[in-house]
Amino acid sequence: MKDGDPMYVKEISSDRDKTFTMHGSREALELCQGAFNIDFKIDEIEKAAINNPSYCFDLSKALIESTCKTILKDRGHELNKNIKIETLVKETLNALEEEAQFKKNLNKTINGLNAVVKGLSELRNDEGIVSHGKDGYAKSPDPIQAQLAARAADAIVNFLIKTHKKYPTNNPNKREHYDDYPEFNEYIDELTETVRIFNYEYQPSEVLFHVDQKAYFALHLDFLSPAEDELEDDEN
Repeated sequence: MKDGDPMYVKEISSDRDKTFTMHGSREALELCQGAFNIDFKIDEIEKAAINNPSYCFDLSKALIESTCKTILKDRGHELNKNIKIETLVKETLNALEEEAQFKKNLNKTINGLNAVVKGLSELRNDEGIVSHGKDGYAKSPDPIQAQLAARAADAIVNFLIKTHKKYPTNNPNKREHYDDYPEFNEYIDELTETVRIFNYEYQPSEVLFHVDQKAYFALHLDFLSPAEDELEDDEN
């Protein structure tokens, strides 16, 4: 068939309907290497949005919860396991506001996030298949409805993670991540031989970070502080 054939267009559209991608979440996930719980939920939402709409509501809510809890822990905040999702999102936004300083015009949109989250929570309670014991003969919701919930969660997760990574916290209780120090890691790797164990090779910076963080950050402090001879040269 040629491109101008109506049947050709129909076939292409049909193929697109069989796939669903969380573009925003996947883009943000690149900033959170190793966040497997978030990665898993994104994978499951993309499958459920097409094949299991009811499950998609449960997963969309859970994705937002995992994202918020990750951000709060990263920024050194204590977590309340029994907190409602609306409060959890509000606490996350408040934690980000400390450094991000949202503009007044943006605050209306940000405040509206809680309305969206509340709606997602209610949809999950009514339509979710995992929680609250749904009727065995209940009709599954339309995939379009499930995809609306997924798209909303996708936008929220993208905004939260990107803001979190762009505006790091000064909280001394923050969680440290290896990927937060690319220049220092490159410095270590350039001056140190690759760690080899049988046929496996590891970056020395990554090994040091995970084996002895005290030594890692002591060296990082030296890395940030110019040596005394460098200071003398600058003065001369």
